[in-house]
Amino acid sequence: MEHDADVAALMRELDEAHAALAALRDSEAHYRTLFNSFDDGFMEVEVVQEADGRVVDWRYMVLNPAFERLTGLKDVTGRLVSEFLPDLEPEWAERYTHVVNTGEAVHFEMPASALGRWFSVYLARIGKAGSRRVVAIYSDVTERKRGELALRESEERQAFLLQLSDAVRLLADADEIKFTAARLLGERLHVTRVFYFDVEADGDDFVLQRDYVNGVPSVAGRFSISQFDPHLAENWRGGRTVHSQDVESDQLYSPEQLAAFKATQARAWLGVPLVKTGRLVAVLGMSHAEARVWTKSEIALVEDVADRTWAAVERA
Repeated sequence: MEHDADVAALMRELDEAHAALAALRDSEAHYRTLFNSFDDGFMEVEVVQEADGRVVDWRYMVLNPAFERLTGLKDVTGRLVSEFLPDLEPEWAERYTHVVNTGEAVHFEMPASALGRWFSVYLARIGKAGSRRVVAIYSDVTERKRGELALRESEERQAFLLQLSDAVRLLADADEIKFTAARLLGERLHVTRVFYFDVEADGDDFVLQRDYVNGVPSVAGRFSISQFDPHLAENWRGGRTVHSQDVESDQLYSPEQLAAFKATQARAWLGVPLVKTGRLVAVLGMSHAEARVWTKSEIALVEDVADRTWAAVERA
């Protein structure tokens, strides 16, 4: 009888164990389904630290399916972030360093320029002091950030144009108007030279009376457009804004033309033409001593300033 009772007790324990295991499997399946269905990204990483505690890299350990959709990165589990995002902003490592060393969870928004995206991120350490595991929950906020940036640029643009209008409204001297516009534009865009010149009747020669300069010498004097680019005057006569981010890598210029750019310390340049009644009459231009990317908003601003400066000069 005792033997039968022991067997019955063992069977009950086995039944309970099987039931518990089934419940565990159901629970695991439930949470796995939730994990895989999250719209937000989830990742667990193991950080790599220097002796002083600074985080210099991290390895992706656990990722949910949303990770690939939100980042565009594939097959990164078990790999270091430095393998595929070597130019990631250093501020990311600073956030990981703070979380790992203090145990404080943080929430922040930051760009990942290499991915062309902005993320809203929640970071927290797993475990006690000394743990190198961190979890992150994050979402893509790129569109919102772009909207905020566009709004801020629009507000700053309008404020600058109002400043320009106020500065030239009472000026009666045409050359002073040109220089004031050049100075304000140069200070706004942080370039090394800005100039406005009238083009002579031949459509090529011009005299630069005065230029705004910052860290480079003035190049006021007589020039011809063709000495810098034989096709430049044609483009300008067609009303087309022309620019170069780096004349040394453009492979468009002859040694003589490159020498002309070098002599004026103009490695990057931008020129906006003013065409009236079919004739090229003036140009608002700028140059920078180093290579520079001209953004669409910067180009649009210079084109707007060129028109406003022309109107003010005509009034004067």
